[in-house]
Amino acid sequence: MAFNLSQIISDIRVATKKVDIPLNMENASRFLELVEAAKTATMAEADTVRSITDTAPGAEFMEELEQLRADTLTFRLRALSSKELSVLRRKAFTDPAFSMKNLSQDEKAVREVEREDRLMEYVISQATVEVIDNSNGETKKGLSFDEAAELRGGLPEFLWQKLCDTWSEAQGLGNVVSEAISDPTFRRDGTEQDGEPVDAAPVENGKG
Repeated sequence: MAFNLSQIISDIRVATKKVDIPLNMENASRFLELVEAAKTATMAEADTVRSITDTAPGAEFMEELEQLRADTLTFRLRALSSKELSVLRRKAFTDPAFSMKNLSQDEKAVREVEREDRLMEYVISQATVEVIDNSNGETKKGLSFDEAAELRGGLPEFLWQKLCDTWSEAQGLGNVVSEAISDPTFRRDGTEQDGEPVDAAPVENGKG
């Protein structure tokens, strides 16, 4: 049988990570506190010798945690290839809404932040494998660019950051986006540099 490298490459399994995002903002902080407390307790349990009659560390958190989890969305995020990241970075750069032409330095600084936010919307959209509504178990495959933007606008900053951090963990390179952003080609004012065209085709999400 012929050695089919393309098939092998297509079968590569990328890393994924899950995160629960609370929908009830009144309970959001408490939910995240319980998640971290349960993690800490679980690690403590692994290092502790207990009798069979002992209550497992973290058991006291689980009932409340499960009640709050029913009002969350679970996002499963995958690592992205370097090619995907490159195309998304270029898509954010070439968006006419973020042109740096005829702007003051202060205006450029604001525009750069806005462009960084847009890049992360693209990343979360492209990286989302599925979204699970834990109130009813319904599942949605993928996330469109528009849905990712709507999500960032609807979530408090700390929850959006939690989503981004989870993707970063899946990626295994926490500084991958900051490196992309700090690249001079990401911040330039629209002048094309030799050997680096800016008209690459955007990634077609095709999700949602």
